[in-house]
Amino acid sequence: MSFFSQKIRDYFSTNPNPYEKEPELDILVQKGNTLHVILLWLLFFYSLVYTVINYFQNAHTEMLMTAIPMAFVVVEYFLFLRGFKIISKLMNMLQVTTIVGLLSMVHSPQNCGLAFYIPILVGTQLTFFGRERIYAHILTVYIFIALLFYQTTDIQFEEKLTGHALEVDIFVNFLGAALA
Repeated sequence: MSFFSQKIRDYFSTNPNPYEKEPELDILVQKGNTLHVILLWLLFFYSLVYTVINYFQNAHTEMLMTAIPMAFVVVEYFLFLRGFKIISKLMNMLQVTTIVGLLSMVHSPQNCGLAFYIPILVGTQLTFFGRERIYAHILTVYIFIALLFYQTTDIQFEEKLTGHALEVDIFVNFLGAALA
């Protein structure tokens, strides 16, 4: 391992002294790490389900956007296992916030896709503990800024949904956000 990669690992490691074995972590940090792994698997599952739903709805743009997080989850899980826990958590929260926002912009915020920001905010606060807590506060500010941006702009990539398609999209988004 090179000198710089060791320095990077030392900085982002949850272990205060990286040359010792992993000390007994605070119970909240352990639970936060466990929750992060659960959220990674949940994100993988959600991405898979929404990719299949979008495939059957012939929504190719949304299908691609919901398939991308599956590749990120594999990378983030690998980083987490290699000891880069903070980087894994930051990548996860940033990519989830970005993907949910972009998905809401496909047809406009009227499809209630932004309802996913509630579990994202809760997950952010529960995942970061101890010396990682500052990242939770920074990400919370980022999420609120993103939420305000997506609510105040009416940027859309495709036509707005109407009628039955909009009702189905709202139902699926609220169901997904409630389960998350």
